[in-house]
Amino acid sequence: MIDTDIISHFMKLQENEKSTKDPVRFEELMTSQLGTLIQAAMLNGPVTLCHCLHELAYHTEVQDRLRKEVKQGFREKDILDYDSINDMKLLNAILTETLRKYPTVSFLDRITTRKYTLKENLSLDEGTPVFVNLPALHHDETLFPEPMKWCPDRFLGANTFDNRDYSFLPFGAGPRSCMGKRFGLLQMKIALAHIIQKYRLEPDVPYIQESDPYSIVLAPKSGGSVKFIPM
Repeated sequence: MIDTDIISHFMKLQENEKSTKDPVRFEELMTSQLGTLIQAAMLNGPVTLCHCLHELAYHTEVQDRLRKEVKQGFREKDILDYDSINDMKLLNAILTETLRKYPTVSFLDRITTRKYTLKENLSLDEGTPVFVNLPALHHDETLFPEPMKWCPDRFLGANTFDNRDYSFLPFGAGPRSCMGKRFGLLQMKIALAHIIQKYRLEPDVPYIQESDPYSIVLAPKSGGSVKFIPM
C-alpha cells in the first residue's frame, strides 16, 4: 500500500530528519506546514467562491447548466464523494475560470537557485528575485481571448492541475506550488454544489467590482453580495 496522505509524508520527514546534518524539530515542522495548508485554503477559498457566485448570478445560463450537472451527481449517489465531485466537468471549469479572471494574489515571488538563460542576451543570475504578475498573465489576450469575459467553457475538459504551459498559475507551479490547493478546491466545489442545488442566484451588486486595496488577497471592496432565492 502506498502512503499518499500528508500525515504519512510528514512521518517520512521525521525519519529523514535523523540523517540530516541540520535537523529541524519535527513537531515544529509539522505544525507550521499544516497551519500553512489550512490558512492557504481557508483564506483564498471564500474569496474565490464569492467571485464565483457573483459571476453565476449574472450568467443564468451557466448557472442552470451547473445545477443540472450537480443534481445528476446527487441522483447517482446519496452523497458527493471525492471522485464524484471531481467528475463534474462544468463545476471544475467554473472554478478554474473564476481563478483565472480573479487570481487571489497579485504576484508570485521566487528566487533563482542557479543561473538561467531566458534568451541569448538575457539571463538571470543565481539568487535573483523573480516576481510573476498573475493578473497580467491571466488577462493576456494572446493566451486567453477576451480575457475580461467570464467564460467557463474555455476550460471544459481541462485537468484541474493543468497550468497551460505556465500561463495559468493561481496556485503557483512546481515543487513550491500552494500545498493547500487540493483542500481549497475541494471545499469550494462542495460548497458550490450544495448552494447551487438549493438556491437560484441573482445579482445584488453592480457587475464591475472594485478590489479592496487593504485586503491581503484580491477581494472585492464591497465584500461581495448575491441574492439567494430558495428553489
